[in-house]
Amino acid sequence: WSKTLQCAERVLYVPVLEIPDSPLCPVSAFRNMFSLNVNKDTQAAFVVRHNSTFVPLTQNVFDRAFKRVLARAGLDPDCYSLHSGRRGGASFAFRAGVPIDLIRLQGDWKSD
Repeated sequence: WSKTLQCAERVLYVPVLEIPDSPLCPVSAFRNMFSLNVNKDTQAAFVVRHNSTFVPLTQNVFDRAFKRVLARAGLDPDCYSLHSGRRGGASFAFRAGVPIDLIRLQGDWKSD
């Protein structure tokens, strides 16, 4: 997996490990999402339906959807941000046995 960082200063290559038999396995989730992606004409890995077309999923679109899901779940959206998933994902990876060095690489963390 790769992504261009926010300020486009470099491309970050992120190794993603399978978590066998887990409903939260990122590899299985990505494969499933890709198999369901009916819009094969775009370079974007993540797209959403907008009217009758598909458009790339931007951070703003994702953030608004994230806040709506939190509200529907009865949680205060103001207490969460997309960054919450970064911290939570690191904690989940650690509990799943992912080596610390790989978690640092995936999160692009420089500090210990």
